[in-house]
Amino acid sequence: MIYYLLRSFFQLYFRLLHLVEFSGREQIPAHGPVILCANHASYFDSMLVSLCTRRRVRFLIYHTFYTHPLFGFFVRSCGAIPVTQRGLDKEGLAAALAALEKGEVLGIFPEGALSLTGLPTPARPGAALLAARSGAPLVPITIAGAFFVYPKGDKSPKPGTIQVKVHPPIAIDPGQAKDKGYLQQVSDELMARIGKTLLPALRARRRKETLLQKPAFVAWEEYLPAVAALLALLYALTIGFARFPELLSLALIVILYPLYLQLERRLPQRWLTRFIRHFLPLALLFPLAYLFIIHHGSATPAGHQPTDQLLFPITYAAAVLYLYAVPFYTYLRDLRSFRRLSLGLQAVFYLAILALTFLPAAAHAPSSFLLLALMTFLLIYDVVYRQSSVIASFMALAVFKIVMQLHLGFIPTIEATAIGFPLLVVSLLRLTGFPRR
Repeated sequence: MIYYLLRSFFQLYFRLLHLVEFSGREQIPAHGPVILCANHASYFDSMLVSLCTRRRVRFLIYHTFYTHPLFGFFVRSCGAIPVTQRGLDKEGLAAALAALEKGEVLGIFPEGALSLTGLPTPARPGAALLAARSGAPLVPITIAGAFFVYPKGDKSPKPGTIQVKVHPPIAIDPGQAKDKGYLQQVSDELMARIGKTLLPALRARRRKETLLQKPAFVAWEEYLPAVAALLALLYALTIGFARFPELLSLALIVILYPLYLQLERRLPQRWLTRFIRHFLPLALLFPLAYLFIIHHGSATPAGHQPTDQLLFPITYAAAVLYLYAVPFYTYLRDLRSFRRLSLGLQAVFYLAILALTFLPAAAHAPSSFLLLALMTFLLIYDVVYRQSSVIASFMALAVFKIVMQLHLGFIPTIEATAIGFPLLVVSLLRLTGFPRR
């Protein structure tokens, strides 16, 4: 019971906070004894191996963890088998063979210890010995990316992608269970199959780490917030808008944001600077809209009850927070998907600002129209790209629409335009293939 509860927890955890890709899970037999063997370079490895099959996996684990006052309860409840640091002792060997005779699944890390470099190390013959004595097949599993997410020594995991590949089983000759040379040959073959997929992934990650030490490449679309701020500033000066704080804010965006991007082109790409750089365009969206909203008037008509006046700003703030939460969640999972989403949000935002200027109906409810357009884009984006947040986007959009109807009637121009703009943006993104890098 404890095992399946922990398994469900980590399944949800990886689904929400990491992009984990499994392949080849059909290679694991659905019945009978089997030994799952994976490389070991991360604290996440045992959880990832357990997610490769619906069957319960009993891991061989050091006896120090088995008797630990905090983790020991969970380790024992999950059916782990204690072994010494030197490998299988008589008691551990007997317990493992007994589990295989019952047709259970064993999880073993043939290297015997966590790798400090992420590279595979020579395997011990324990897994091959168990396979030869029990007749259970050895199933190699390659875990790539987990070393960079949660390696030994780190206090907490980092965002990143993980690939888990299950290879075809290796058959063992039971008649050579006492041949140490044969057992070591099988162990070497086991690690060779694991490393065949692992080494290219590690080399690709090393190349990426090297590129991140170089100055960043700044694309032309990253200057869009500064261009929009400049147009908003010119618009404010044209209509005689005289509120100094808003004009100063726009001027600072026009001047400082291009300078910041030029600085980014000369600095190494650290995690924090990458995060700020990718989120700055989104963070500047609503300050840029503020000028237009206060110019056209408040979206809350006069004469409403105090409850409506309180409910509207709370819902508006919740919608804005949601619009930032969805890109942040996407950023943690996959940078490419985040860039695609970020570009779409910016494009819809700028089109919505343009509509606020030229559509008389939208001018009566600028903040409502702007949020409706952005939320509609999220819904369409989820449907087109099959993102996991489609239900949340739909529910947030529905709640927002209900609250807006407390203040506004059905205005066909606003409804049609808010839905049409995102649809146009998503179509253009699909046709042009953004992002290209």
